[in-house]
Amino acid sequence: MAPGSNFPQLSLSRCMEQAGELGLSDEVREKFLRANAQRVFKL
Repeated sequence: MAPGSNFPQLSLSRCMEQAGELGLSDEVREKFLRANAQRVFKL
């Protein structure tokens, strides 16, 4: 997730709240919030 992409319109807390409302499974939520960025940016 890149919360800065909507800065300053959306705060990180609002982005995280809305991400929690998506109803994603634990596995998909982990990828959405962290794993995909790690893979793309080779972190």
